Amino acid sequence: MTVLSPTRRPNPPKYFKGEIMTEQDWEEYYADRERLDEPVPPDVEMEMLKKALEACEQSRKAEFREISSHIPCDPAWALAIKDCNGFKAVSKRNLYEAKKVYPNDF
Repeated sequence: MTVLSPTRRPNPPKYFKGEIMTEQDWEEYYADRERLDEPVPPDVEMEMLKKALEACEQSRKAEFREISSHIPCDPAWALAIKDCNGFKAVSKRNLYEAKKVYPNDF
């Protein structure tokens, strides 16, 4: 897997023409990558999904956001969201699987 550093930026979004990432935005993005991007075994992922659903059903929004941010994103979904909405739209998500499939995009 290609490891991108703050000196080597990922490929830019294809369609998003909104706000440009500042240095502080990039620092936060890489801090999120360090904190969130980790492999999750399928059985653990299923438990996380159950807990996230329960939190959602009970309107515990902060808990839902925290749990769901650690669930690995589908690579194609992550790339589409980044390309259409920019890096900030995917920065608070686990991109471990997406980085394996699209190493230069995240």
